[in-house]
Amino acid sequence: MLKSITSYVQSFASLAKATYIDPFDFAPENPPTYEVKADEFRFPVKCKVAGYCSDEIKSVEQIYDLMVPEDKEFSLDVTTSAMEHMKGFVVRNIETRLDILFRMKGKDGKLYCYHRKGIINGVFDGRIASNFTYLDDVTWMQPTNFRQWRLGGPGGNIFDFEIPEIRIFEQVFTLREFDILKLLARGFSSNDIARALKISKLTVDTHRRNMRNKVDVSNTAELLFLAKEMKVF
Repeated sequence: MLKSITSYVQSFASLAKATYIDPFDFAPENPPTYEVKADEFRFPVKCKVAGYCSDEIKSVEQIYDLMVPEDKEFSLDVTTSAMEHMKGFVVRNIETRLDILFRMKGKDGKLYCYHRKGIINGVFDGRIASNFTYLDDVTWMQPTNFRQWRLGGPGGNIFDFEIPEIRIFEQVFTLREFDILKLLARGFSSNDIARALKISKLTVDTHRRNMRNKVDVSNTAELLFLAKEMKVF
C-alpha cells in the first residue's frame, strides 16, 4: 500500500485528454473545491478550507496535513485501498466516487468536520489521471462517529459503508420546515407556500431564514442543493 499522499498522486497516469472531462466546464454552476492531477493542483474559485483561504493552500499534501492525525491516516489508507480495488474493474469518468468523513484543524484553532466527495476523472491504462473533490463543511452537524466512508462505482458495493452523520440532516428541521423545504424543492414561491399551508408569507419567510441559519447556508439554492446531497428527498 502507498504510504503517503505524495506517492499516491505520483502514481497517477499522465493526463489522457481523450478520457478527461474538465470538471470546471462540466459543472460550472457547481465546481468542485479542488482538482488533483499527477502534475497539477488547483482550486477553480476562491474559497476557504478550515479557515484557510484557497490561496494559502498550494498542494493536496497541505490539505491532508490539516487533518487530525488518525483521520489523515485512515483517509489515506481508505483512498489507496479503494483505488487498488478499482483496478479490477472497468472505471469510467465521473463514475466512481469515494465519500469520507474526517476532521481538520482550522487556522483559527477551531476543529472542523468535512464530508469529502472524491470523484475519479481521466482514466488511462487502468490508472487515474485526475481526481476532483468536493469538500462540504458539516461541522454544524456536530458528528461524533468519524472515519466513515463509502465507495460508489463498479465494484463499490463490496465497500459500501453508510455515513450515518449524513442522516443527522433529517433531524435538524421541524415538521413544518420540512413541509416548506419540500415545496421549495418543487419550485413554489413563499406566496404559493403560504396559500398551500394556510399560513402567512411572513411565517414562511421566517421558516426559510431559520432553515438557512440552521445549516449555515446563505440562500435557498444552497439549502436545496445541500438537502439533495444529504438525500432528504
